[in-house]
Formats: sequence, structure tokens, C-alpha cells
Amino acid sequence: MNNFGEILARLPDVISYELSLLPTSVISQLEEIRLRCGQRAMIIFASQEKFLTRIITKDDLSQTLNSLIVCGSTPLEPSMTITAESAAIRVR
Repeated sequence: MNNFGEILARLPDVISYELSLLPTSVISQLEEIRLRCGQRAMIIFASQEKFLTRIITKDDLSQTLNSLIVCGSTPLEPSMTITAESAAIRVR
């Protein structure tokens, strides 16, 4: 599975679905996915920022963290930073 597919599999379905709708040109240049509680999900690609429609909830962050812990035995290449209020996944 490619990195993007692995990342989608570890995010909540509603976020994964919105990300899967991105054009291939954006996905190929994707640098980071930011999830901040109470704010819209954001992606960084080609040094540009784009907000998605989903407002991130505490449950979204919890689900993401649990997914990363459960799947910890199969590490992702991208780096991840997670705090109590946000998560950032660096793709490149």
C-alpha cells in the first residue's frame, strides 16, 4: 500500500473520504495533513495551504491516535506529531 493509502486507513472515515476526493495533482504534492481540535482539517501541498470542510473533534483526534497506537507495529514512513489538541502528519 502506498503512503497515502496507509494514512487514509488510519484516519477517521469522514476525513479519509474527503482526502480521497482530492485531485491526483494535489495528492502527489501533499506535504502535511493537520488536524486541530475545533478547526477545519488542513492540508499543505506544494507549499500551499488548503482547508477541508471537516471541523476536527476530540473524537476525531482520539480515533486517529488509537489507530496509530494499534497499528504501531507497522510504522508509517511519514513523521507524525500528536498533542492533546492537534495532530500533524508529514508526508514528505
